Amino acid sequence: MAVQQPTAGGQLRRGCEESFAGTARTRPGDQPVTDPQYTTWRINGPAGPVTLGSGASGRFLVPLLPDGTYRLVFSATDPASGLTGTAEVSVRIVGCLR
Repeated sequence: MAVQQPTAGGQLRRGCEESFAGTARTRPGDQPVTDPQYTTWRINGPAGPVTLGSGASGRFLVPLLPDGTYRLVFSATDPASGLTGTAEVSVRIVGCLR
């Protein structure tokens, strides 16, 4: 499991759509997990987790959280075994200039 985008320490603009990309593979079998029903993206905000979207990659709206550093979590479940793995990076949420 890995998060490719955004990178650790990267910035997400609050209220804007941002690109997200991650990889997950089954064990055994080494098959990619890309089906949106088995993958989720969330940010651990001050009031708990906030789901951004699903799928191995996509553009999702960044929630209206205060400026600060948050944990971005990409989760995937192996459809055959039901086992779930996660990858996490710290990201900084900042204001969105339009």
